[in-house]
Amino acid sequence: MESIPKRGPVVSVVMAYRNEEVFLFEAIRSIQEQTFRNWELLLIDDHSDDNSPTIAQRSALSDGRIRLLRSPSYGLVPALNYGCAMATGTYIARLDSDDIAVCSRLEMQVEFLDQNPSVTIVGGHIECIDKDGHLLFTMLWPTLNQGLQDFLLIDCCVSHTTVMMRRQAIINANYYRLTYTHAEDYDLFLRFSDGLHVENMPTVLSQYRLHKKQTSMLHAEQQVISGIAARIATKERRAGRREPFTSTSSITRYDIEQYGISPKRIASGVSRYQDSALSLEQGWRWSSLPFCMVPGR
Repeated sequence: MESIPKRGPVVSVVMAYRNEEVFLFEAIRSIQEQTFRNWELLLIDDHSDDNSPTIAQRSALSDGRIRLLRSPSYGLVPALNYGCAMATGTYIARLDSDDIAVCSRLEMQVEFLDQNPSVTIVGGHIECIDKDGHLLFTMLWPTLNQGLQDFLLIDCCVSHTTVMMRRQAIINANYYRLTYTHAEDYDLFLRFSDGLHVENMPTVLSQYRLHKKQTSMLHAEQQVISGIAARIATKERRAGRREPFTSTSSITRYDIEQYGISPKRIASGVSRYQDSALSLEQGWRWSSLPFCMVPGR
């Protein structure tokens, strides 16, 4: 059994899960097989009612670097915030419980952040796979030199399941904001990009699994609304005006319509998400972006 060195872990991997018995073991194993060994894995159970907690417990028994936690309240944002608050590493890495990290990911990101002190969050490319692990397409997300800062104001071009961030920075930012439900990662990236502190590495860091039970499929409308709201807040903040939605518990259609967002635009965005469920192998909702590489196309 491997254990965390006495000086503490360099990386805390935060993985929240709820009813992921099909994919959870593979996600955990991808962290255990990392070439970088000085990590802890925080598995936060978001009130699962399947066999996921048992899978997590078995993994923890075989590896002292795995810590088991249970979220104090329901939902991904509270679970992530609890995990980040309990983390002890210099850096916090994210991996979704249905995804797979490439074996050299942590090593590459630690080296990058060590060498680039101005960067707060670093992500990278993803290989999109289906529920059986077959490659569908690859997203080659832009770096700062390739226009990441501008693209972020159009859509989220940093993959949450690839990011590593400085723990103190996310503490200072007061973690993820529940207001931006299902786009909490996008809101965080936009806040850190105010100071050009977000970057993508030009290499594949994780395999991102597409299936019809993931958040983007089940909560498409709220993700679209929250994403639009995050962009509105960013533009207001950067213009030196008071940031909106600070007293709102969860963004609604009405909130963003007050900023000139038409119902037609919202419906179009939601439709784009929902229609993508029918064509995962063709590039999903990202197929029209220049970063999407579909084999044979």
